[in-house]
Amino acid sequence: MTTMKDLQRRMAAGSAVAVVANVIYLATRLIITPFILVHVSLAEYGLWSFCFVILSYAGMSAFGINNAYIKYTAEYHVAGEVDKISRLLSTGLFIMGSVSLVCFGLLYLCAPWLVHLFRIDAELVDLSVVLLIGTASVFLIDLTLGAFRGVLEGLQEVVCSKTIWLITTLLEVLLIFAFLHMGSGIYGVLYAYVLKTLVDVLLNMVMAFRRLSGLRVHPALVSKASLNELFVFGGKVQILGFLGMFLGSLDRIITTGMLGLDATGLFEVGRKLPFTARSITGAASTPFLPAASAVGGWWQASPSMTVQAKVWKYLSLCIVTMLLGCAGLLPWGWEYWTGTGRQLFSLPTGVFAVWCLLALVAGIPALRTQWKLLYSGEYLEADELRGLYLRGMRYLNLINFVLYSFIIAAAPQILFAWVGSGYDEANGICFSVAVMCLIHLSTLPCSAMMRGINRSGRELEAVLINLVLMLLWGPAWTKAYGLMGTVWGVTLSTVVSTVHFIWRTNRAFRISFAEFWKQAVVVGTAPVLAGLAVYGVCRLLSAWLPDMNRWETLGVVLLLGMGYLVLCGILLRRFTLSEAEWNALTAPLLRRLGRGSSPVASKPIE
Repeated sequence: MTTMKDLQRRMAAGSAVAVVANVIYLATRLIITPFILVHVSLAEYGLWSFCFVILSYAGMSAFGINNAYIKYTAEYHVAGEVDKISRLLSTGLFIMGSVSLVCFGLLYLCAPWLVHLFRIDAELVDLSVVLLIGTASVFLIDLTLGAFRGVLEGLQEVVCSKTIWLITTLLEVLLIFAFLHMGSGIYGVLYAYVLKTLVDVLLNMVMAFRRLSGLRVHPALVSKASLNELFVFGGKVQILGFLGMFLGSLDRIITTGMLGLDATGLFEVGRKLPFTARSITGAASTPFLPAASAVGGWWQASPSMTVQAKVWKYLSLCIVTMLLGCAGLLPWGWEYWTGTGRQLFSLPTGVFAVWCLLALVAGIPALRTQWKLLYSGEYLEADELRGLYLRGMRYLNLINFVLYSFIIAAAPQILFAWVGSGYDEANGICFSVAVMCLIHLSTLPCSAMMRGINRSGRELEAVLINLVLMLLWGPAWTKAYGLMGTVWGVTLSTVVSTVHFIWRTNRAFRISFAEFWKQAVVVGTAPVLAGLAVYGVCRLLSAWLPDMNRWETLGVVLLLGMGYLVLCGILLRRFTLSEAEWNALTAPLLRRLGRGSSPVASKPIE
């Protein structure tokens, strides 16, 4: 039987390996891109990137189903119901395989039309059709057979799945070097992607059957119950994924529409580094969903709601959020009555008054509904899950603080070393977005816990709050303050929704503010202090050596980064982490080097 200590060991190892794999992946992308551009034209490389932009949006269609594989595999594995995992896997393979075949047929027929729609240059038409169909074919194979990867992660074999991913990623890099050296051009990049994906799905398939004795795949195992599990839970997560995608592009829609492409480009430069760092924390959170699904829990005083009640619940939340969000625009409200100050709107006074009246009429019952829901006393009875949540929050916040304290402290130097001079305004953008990411990434354990116990509605609440506030504050503050107004709108709307989500999750677990602060926030003290030291050094260097070039600045950033990590380690070891926490943090990496030992299992999961 799986034990709690064994589960924790697997989570720690999975997180560590996932982070290392992701860092190596990011490094390979930096290394391989210049090499590709030496051997292919910029237009061909742009065409390759264009294919993956289209496929990334198509890939969101399977986002929810992949989460369903992980969640239900974890639940059934704990219960010893391998036959249900077989039915789930068989159903998913059959459905996704059928959908992929239909999609391939449609794409094959529509590829020439798509090429014409996006006005591809005539000399690149044939190449674009081959690349689009080739990448889509392999992508659809991975979309279908990626179910085995989901099963592995549901079994808490994250180390195995991430190791396979890392091996195949490095294989792809080697193949790209080889094919380009042989003169294959952009086709060589396609061949490398094909071989990498095929090896990846085959290894995941083999390991899934090896790690789970009794796993079977057969058309006779396709079941309606498994179909419901895949598409009911998967559909909920899918909606969250699409809303998140829209939120992620809303800032660029606003800046492009109101400020132009130059502002959008500057915004992209400023947010690039903080957004890239998000993938490291995201990788570290990979084991949390299967762990939460395996541990489970039950809700106290949680009556089921009708569809009508659920619709009003979310609608009332949007109304209350809209009313509270208008408070952020009050400094400019005086213009409706006096005609003075900074004008944000062009509504006539009468129309504005009617809008306020309607908002008040709808707002009172909406506020009453939300107050009742928020303080209804709905609690989660799950001590093991509560412990995992707090430890996970502490662990991920430690990673976040280590990453973003350095980015915030050395943002001007990092950006100058990366893109050169002329991007001073990007420093403030990088700072604000880094603060936003530092806070927002704290919701990753919340999302995993709520999805694991099939309460993704709480995550939807946070997304809706973020969306409503961004639609209010983004355009208004952009008009008032330009690009930084957009940045502030994105940052504050995200922070408010994050605080709400964490508060809802903490209340469900009966976690007080003092306990949460001690367990999950104080751990960031050491990185913050180390970051302040880096900031001080950066200020001194800017004053003493103002004429450093990009290469010299890059060397300084690397030295500061190494010193920062050493100082973080000393402070964490000396003042913040316990002996057990330090060993748990370093054991997975030491074990990879052959110098660690596995903890002894004890308490079983109930």
